Amino acid sequence: MQTNLNGLGVVVTRPARQGRKLADLIRSAGGQAIEFPTLKITAVTDTQRLRQLVKELRPGDWAIFISANAAEFGSQSLEGAGVDIDSVKTISIGAATSAALNHYGLHVDLECPAPAGSESLLAMPEMHKVKNQRIFIFRGIGGRELLGQTLGNRGALVRYIECYERRRSDSNPVALQRAEQEENLDVMVTTSVDGLKNLVGILTDGGYDHLLKTSLVVIGQRQHAEAKQLGWRGEVLTACDASNEAILNKLQDLVKT
Repeated sequence: MQTNLNGLGVVVTRPARQGRKLADLIRSAGGQAIEFPTLKITAVTDTQRLRQLVKELRPGDWAIFISANAAEFGSQSLEGAGVDIDSVKTISIGAATSAALNHYGLHVDLECPAPAGSESLLAMPEMHKVKNQRIFIFRGIGGRELLGQTLGNRGALVRYIECYERRRSDSNPVALQRAEQEENLDVMVTTSVDGLKNLVGILTDGGYDHLLKTSLVVIGQRQHAEAKQLGWRGEVLTACDASNEAILNKLQDLVKT
């Protein structure tokens, strides 16, 4: 699909390094990108504990990576501990995470279909045959419990490998108001519930809650529902997964309308 965003003003709220790639693609497609990270992603500080956890992986175990960040920091933890997971069955939560795993030299045995998310993964036949299976979930500190709890209820032996943490960024919404005044702000993009919550918090805490009337692109129905619950007043559009391609396609749909 050839993308022409025709000057669309897009606010990219991904963490700085990840957001920059999407912003560059938006500009290459004829859009205007405003980089406005709402999350800071950092490695966990207890690296010794992390190394101990990844060393528990054995041939035949399952390893689930719940985000591109989990792929990045998880691969770093595996490399730091000298652990090879070629004999481990690797599951990706979606296309963007699969791309990240491949980038860091890790294979993907099973990819969650769109729409990416715990619900879609849990609906897969393979995730109903997990009794007595050891499943390691690579995620951020304090991640959502649905996946691990459900797999545990199905008889799996679940361990979390929390390899990164999320923090709210200190981005200043003045830049967004300036873009709005210059008529260069058409839509915002969030790719996680935490990023969405932080975006709403930054805007409301700074007295810019009128920007909640802006169109919003989210990933999956969970984020769509969360946006409404948080009081987002603009149109909310849902991309099928967090890949740059899926986001650009959804932005293109907005141009068409």
